[in-house]
Amino acid sequence: VLGLADRIGRRLRTKGRSGSTLSVRVRYPGPRLISRSHTLTSPTASTAAIANLGAELVNRALEVSEGEPVTLIGMSVSNLTTDQYVQLELDIDDGDVLRMGSVEDVGRRSLDNSVDAVRDRFGREFLRFGESGRGTSDAFRRLAERS
Repeated sequence: VLGLADRIGRRLRTKGRSGSTLSVRVRYPGPRLISRSHTLTSPTASTAAIANLGAELVNRALEVSEGEPVTLIGMSVSNLTTDQYVQLELDIDDGDVLRMGSVEDVGRRSLDNSVDAVRDRFGREFLRFGESGRGTSDAFRRLAERS
């Protein structure tokens, strides 16, 4: 989920877009597919927001798995809009990364922009978002994206 959120967030930021609906698909052996989605009150391109919400949606999809192995996890963002203007919230609390314009969201936006700049200069492998625990390589990611 972290790797998917990282790629989706970076693609959105590169195109100057934000999305408000996150959809997750979890496939099990055979034709069984479970989908979950959530629409935010405001659009986001934050890697942290996509990762947090994506993990929650995957966990909800796994609740009905009955111990079956997962063969595919997919995520997508829809209801896209331009990311030109952000209405800031009053600095009453730390806010939530899912609320655009909150203190937490503004901090994460700054961090995402810094990470994107470092990756543009030194390469994608230089910084990663979180740990997947499996050490997946870019070769595997490129192979998965072809299909």
